Parts: sequence; C-alpha cells; structure tokens
Amino acid sequence: MQRLLKLQELNPYLTCMLCSGYLIDATTLVECSHSFCRSCLLKYLESSYNCPKCTTEIHKTKPLEYTRSDPVLQEIVYKLVPELYFEEEKRREKWQKIDKNIENSDKPGSFEFTKDMFNESRILVTLKYFRGTSRIERIKTESVLQMFPTRYLCCKPNMPVKVLKKFVQYKFDISSETFQIDLWRGDETLMDNLTLKQIVQIYGLYRERKPLELHFSVYPNSNGSKETDGTQNDENVAS
Repeated sequence: MQRLLKLQELNPYLTCMLCSGYLIDATTLVECSHSFCRSCLLKYLESSYNCPKCTTEIHKTKPLEYTRSDPVLQEIVYKLVPELYFEEEKRREKWQKIDKNIENSDKPGSFEFTKDMFNESRILVTLKYFRGTSRIERIKTESVLQMFPTRYLCCKPNMPVKVLKKFVQYKFDISSETFQIDLWRGDETLMDNLTLKQIVQIYGLYRERKPLELHFSVYPNSNGSKETDGTQNDENVAS
C-alpha cells in the first residue's frame, strides 16, 4: 500500500533556502545540483562564488554560466502548490502594468505564463471515461464504455472544472444524489475551481499542439445526497 506524503515532508525539495519560500523560476547549480529562486541566486552571486547550501565553488569569474533554469522542477512546485502559481501570475500581471512606466528595469524571470495555445477563444477537449490502471479494471469497464462514449468539446479557456462535471452529469443523465463525478488529468483529480487554461499552465501542456485530454470517473456517493453548485453553461461548452 502506498503511503501518502504530506506537503510538509516535501518542502525541503520545493523551497529556496535563501528566502525560505517556495521556488520561483527554479534555477539549479551545475556543480552540485542544488536549486534556488533565480532572483535570490542572482543576488547571492553578486558577493559569493560558492553554493549557498553546500559551499561548493561554482566558478571564480563566471558563476552565472554555471547555472541552469529548471522548468521541470518549477512545474512540480506549481503542481503541488497550485495557489502559488496563481499568486505569481497575479504578481507578474501587476508588475507588467507598473513596468510600462519604468525604463531599464529588470523583468522577473519567465515561466512561460503566456506561451500557450490558448490565446484563441476556444480550447478543444477530449473527455473520456476513466478505465482504471489494472487489466482487471479495464476489462470490467468495457461494457461501461458503451454507456459513456468519448465526448469531444469546444470550450472557453476560463471554463471551470465544475461546469465540465455538470456537463457529464446532464449528458449521461447521472443522478447527483446517487453518484459522484470526478475529473482527472493523468492520475490526479482536478479541483472544481480550476479553469481549463489554469490546468494547461499548471501541467505544462502549453507546449503541446493538441486537444486537452481529461478523464472522468463515476462512482456511488457514499455521503448520501450530494449538493451541486452552478449550472451548465451552453456558451462555455459545445459538443
């Protein structure tokens, strides 16, 4: 049985020892593979040529050339702490408004907040029934797949997960009092308030030029009657 880890147990691998906060624009030293916030590390290297954590010498004359941006680590941080991503996005948007009136200023490092394929007005989504991971689970769901065929949707980027769940409920006539619906990306359930654009940004899918693939699961509601909020928005979803 797998043991679930608490976020606190992972914090040593997700935080910058220079500012004691979660990593922003994660940057890793080539010599020792220790990672820090880019802005923290650049400021530190103005007065030192050694790793802040293990004191390994980076380079006596050109330490910056021995640092590397670490987008994979940064994506892990944002996936585990999604609210950090949203806060950073708001901070950068605010900074960009101020920066219009500032000359010769250093812009904060970029995590490709704007490099995605969702500058367009719609996002293509494939919504499939979750079949499970084991062979037995997959065999059991063969008949169920006939009840829940794959849906191909054209959605607005700001559409939240809860609207997609409502779509599944109404499309397949699922009683919210008897069953519960979850949406998945890979093996992770998605929070109701996440939008499609945020899902793409958090999971680093802006590099992919293809529809966003999501899965849904339907199972008995063990809590009895389950209230649902929001209504299906025909402007947001078109099948």
